[in-house]
Amino acid sequence: MVAKRRAQPGRGDKPVTPATVNRTIEVLRSILMRASKVWDEPVAAIEWKRHRLKEPQERVRELRADEEIALFKALRPDYHPIVRFALLTGCRLAECVNLRWEHVDWGGRQIWILGKGDKLAAIPLSPSVRELLWPLREQHKEASSPTRRSAAATRASAGRSPTRG
Repeated sequence: MVAKRRAQPGRGDKPVTPATVNRTIEVLRSILMRASKVWDEPVAAIEWKRHRLKEPQERVRELRADEEIALFKALRPDYHPIVRFALLTGCRLAECVNLRWEHVDWGGRQIWILGKGDKLAAIPLSPSVRELLWPLREQHKEASSPTRRSAAATRASAGRSPTRG
C-alpha cells in the first residue's frame, strides 16, 4: 500500500512526500480502527509503525538582522505593522489578517487567534507586541484587524480617493 501511494503523483511533477503517505496511512488506520471497535468488523492486526515513513525534520528559518532591515526598506510603510506583528508572534498571514480587537485580551496579556485547522490558540501578548498594537487602536476603532488598514485608508495613503475609484 505504501509503495502504491508513493508511486502516485504529488503536486506538479514532484513525487508524493513521506508526510503525505503518512497522513494517508493515518486515515486508513482510523477507518479500520472504527470498523473494528464501533462496527465489530473483523480486522487483521497491522503493525502501523512499520508502514510509516521517516519524515524530514521541519526546517525553522528566521530572518537575519540585515534581511529584516532589507524587508522593511522594500515594504510600503502601511504594511510595516502587519509584518512586524507576524515576525513577533509567528502568526500566519491569515491569522494576522483575521485578527480582531475583541481577540486581544489586554488584561490577560494574550491574543486569541483562529489558527490552521480552525483551532483556537492563545498567543502571549509580549511587551513588544503590546507596544506595536496599542497605538493602532486609535487608527482602527471598529472591530476589525488591528494589523490591517482599511481599503479606504490604503487608497488615501496612495493619493487616491478613499472611496472606490
